[in-house]
Amino acid sequence: MDFLATMHSHMRHLVFTLGVLSFVFSLITFLRKAQPARWEKILVKTYVYVITLQLLLGLIQLLYRWSDYGDMLRVRLEHAFIMLIAVGIGHWGLKFVRKGGAMGTRNTMLVVAATIILIVLGILILPNGRKLLALE
Repeated sequence: MDFLATMHSHMRHLVFTLGVLSFVFSLITFLRKAQPARWEKILVKTYVYVITLQLLLGLIQLLYRWSDYGDMLRVRLEHAFIMLIAVGIGHWGLKFVRKGGAMGTRNTMLVVAATIILIVLGILILPNGRKLLALE
């Protein structure tokens, strides 16, 4: 189980990298008023699938270690709930990726930004969240 906890913890770097890249490329495409390239759509879809995998790893860890958390269970449940909302918004935003065009690109960019913000907030509520985000 320590493997899952370590994997869940270290995967945040991949999540943030894909999220920032998805946002930046969506922003560039939106500012150029161009159609998103096929690889840009794949990048956003990959980001959404990676955050889904991250959520599943976290839920498995939460269920497996339920009794270990004690007083911190409420914080862990809040963390899981915020991440669930972020993943839900990400999957909802996939329809904009398929739509394309200026409005689809703008909405994709906003959805990616919203998921990144929620993920950061979800990490910050953890006891060592500032350290995980390297803000300390």
